[in-house]
Amino acid sequence: MDIPYQYNGRTQVQIAKLILQESGTYNPVFSRPYITHVDNNILNSLNNRLEQTQDFSITAPLLSGLTSSMVMPSPTHHGEVYIPNGWSERRIRFVLEVHVQFSVGNTQIYYFQGFTSHLGVTPQGNIDPNMDFIINSYMQVTRVEMMTPHGMQIRDKITEKAHVINGQLISQGQQQDVYGLRAMDIFTGIQSGYIEQELNFQQPGSMCVDTRQTHNNEAFLASKADTLPCQYVSQILDNVVRNQSLTEFGVSNHELYSQCRNSSIQPHVEQNPFIRAVKQIRGYGTGTTFNFADLMKIDSNVRNNSVFNSLQGTHQMMQMGEAGQMSYWNGSDRSTLIATMLGNAVPALMMDLLITKIAFRSTNQDISGLMNTILIDAKSLSSADMRLNYEHFVRRFNQEVMYDLTFGNQDVYQVEMHADLFGDTFISLSLNGGPMIPYNTPSFCDSLLTPVITGNREDFHKISSDFETMFNNVSIPSKPIGLALNNGV
Repeated sequence: MDIPYQYNGRTQVQIAKLILQESGTYNPVFSRPYITHVDNNILNSLNNRLEQTQDFSITAPLLSGLTSSMVMPSPTHHGEVYIPNGWSERRIRFVLEVHVQFSVGNTQIYYFQGFTSHLGVTPQGNIDPNMDFIINSYMQVTRVEMMTPHGMQIRDKITEKAHVINGQLISQGQQQDVYGLRAMDIFTGIQSGYIEQELNFQQPGSMCVDTRQTHNNEAFLASKADTLPCQYVSQILDNVVRNQSLTEFGVSNHELYSQCRNSSIQPHVEQNPFIRAVKQIRGYGTGTTFNFADLMKIDSNVRNNSVFNSLQGTHQMMQMGEAGQMSYWNGSDRSTLIATMLGNAVPALMMDLLITKIAFRSTNQDISGLMNTILIDAKSLSSADMRLNYEHFVRRFNQEVMYDLTFGNQDVYQVEMHADLFGDTFISLSLNGGPMIPYNTPSFCDSLLTPVITGNREDFHKISSDFETMFNNVSIPSKPIGLALNNGV
């Protein structure tokens, strides 16, 4: 019997399953980092929305229909996204189920999802030992037994989820610095401005280089929810609300934004026990890239727990993306921009709700003019009853995605999507009575496509400055300190 890998002498790491699936080929994908636009009209509209909050919190539904005017992926792309061996190369997309047993006795289940450097698996299932596996995202799931009217049932609850941003891979393609646009990065940028002002006051003409701003050759975590503009903006604003209510009277802006940054810090990627085990075994790198030999060292039984699905037969080939068959991603038209945002937003909702595959149609083009979203099919990693999750998906898609993208249901649209969190996402989109335009995006590597990274220093500081302008010119509700403490903030 194999002894589970113990990366610190106490925590055991076992590989329960490795699913390998041959990928399709794709049109080149282009970087579209967030850009911001803040003017008096937007500030007035934002103030009107904030006056409506009843519980001193800022949520995505509160801002839906407004945020797509404030924050959106750049209409003009910033160059082709790099992936090893190019987008026309077939490769492997994988799902890795890892069980981690801690010394206190509890077991956590992790699902890692990602892609490889090339198609390094033979039809017989032999795996190239030099093929790189690159983690794209992961979910931590806690499995508990609950008493229901139908007896004891298993419930899976997501306790942690994140995009894994590979700074080394991104900088290799951009050949320039990598700047994050997550909440903690925005507050870092604002805080850097105050540090530079103080330095120039003490030493006129001095330059301030804040090394926290760049993430070259680093791996770091980002919330997948950041790809939903209304979630992205509401979480940043709500962070300011929570910290304003707990600061002492007379605190400086520098100190306020420092506290905001501290409360929005993402966990370090190496806090994940599997990633830390990989780094320990390899002795270099970040642990977010590994090969099959590394997995064998963690769990020598991994070969028996591996399943390879190759593309054999015309039917399977038709289900995969093929370069040249769909619309290209380099346009600056509204349809391409909306398709980009749908390709980011829908997988974020799916991960939130433990949905792995979903197919649906949505339109406001009927006689009522209201949004009507109909599920065609849906699947989950969980064996639990998922009907409530599917209902939540429809509600949130209407409210947090399409209501925002259509400027409050003003644009007429029709969309059909078939999304696979660990595979391809197919989008057919019509705007304002136009023809249905087909797109295909590889969701299995969407951390490369996230809008919360940019290679442009000026863009990073412009976004930080726009958010600071927002903070300084809106009436952010102030939560009483006692209420904040009672709510566990």
